[in-house]
Amino acid sequence: AFSLSLVQAERLEELQESLAIPFDGSNALHQDRLRELWRLAFPDVACETLKTPKWKDMGWQGEDPGTDIRGAGVFGLDNLLYLGTYHSKLFDHLLHKRRGVWDDVDYPFAAASMNLTFTLADVLGIARSKPGMLPKTAAGRAFCQLLTESDVAFEEVYCVMFALLDHVWVQRKASYMEFGAVLKQVRDKLDAALQSKPQSIRQLKQHLGLQY
Repeated sequence: AFSLSLVQAERLEELQESLAIPFDGSNALHQDRLRELWRLAFPDVACETLKTPKWKDMGWQGEDPGTDIRGAGVFGLDNLLYLGTYHSKLFDHLLHKRRGVWDDVDYPFAAASMNLTFTLADVLGIARSKPGMLPKTAAGRAFCQLLTESDVAFEEVYCVMFALLDHVWVQRKASYMEFGAVLKQVRDKLDAALQSKPQSIRQLKQHLGLQY
């Protein structure tokens, strides 16, 4: 039978609790996270209001990011902050995709990110799961090995997934209308890679042929 070590169980429970926190636009701590994200995305522009059309330059669908964040919760926002803080080169590359004439049909960076957080939780079989429940998928059970290595394993796999999304997008020369199909391909590739039981994030990246 599948069982977890104490460290894995604790980290999985923390992760499940984080995934369950809804975004609240009136919460000062949640507002602070948005301001931090603004600083990462627009370092040369002062953040005078949290509702502004400028957010669309980052790939939010409207002038209030909270509308897009709701599906992924606060953790969706935290993952984006993690990417910008600990993998700043990848963050900048994904945000400022310079592909010439192709820019108009590219995927929206921030909205895509929210999709990835929710999709990854689903791949791992922990979306909407109560703290303490075991992952429902083979990929999720394999992921628990990565929790032994790191207490930010989910955040790191999310970064891998974002790099993979960009890689597949370029390979397919995809357009915005194909986002769903690309996301499904990315989901399937990541699912298979996790089921190969990588012992580290490095091994997962190698399996997928990613470097960043």
